Amino acid sequence: MAIHATLSNPCVRPGQVETLTVVTQPRGGVVYQAVYANGAGGAASPWGLGYGGNDKGYADKKGNFRSSWTVAANAPAGKGYVDVVVGYNSKWGRSTPAFAVANPDGSCSS
Repeated sequence: MAIHATLSNPCVRPGQVETLTVVTQPRGGVVYQAVYANGAGGAASPWGLGYGGNDKGYADKKGNFRSSWTVAANAPAGKGYVDVVVGYNSKWGRSTPAFAVANPDGSCSS
């Protein structure tokens, strides 16, 4: 299944809002989890460390899904990604758009 997932901020500072946009199968079920530089998920405990970025929903009739979260102040600096899965009628697709959490000086590792 075709899925195109993008993030609003390739380099996000703690406390800043990140937005996931997915274009896929109309009415497809969407789930996602942000995975941070330390390998921990964004979901609340016990499924993650609460950094932000864990939700679900359905694409609209045009195939668009959008969700935002605030990156926690204690999110670790470094590279991460969002694991996005879409399902519809026993078919599925996956995408893993990348992001980075900025260092204290505001820069992101390359």
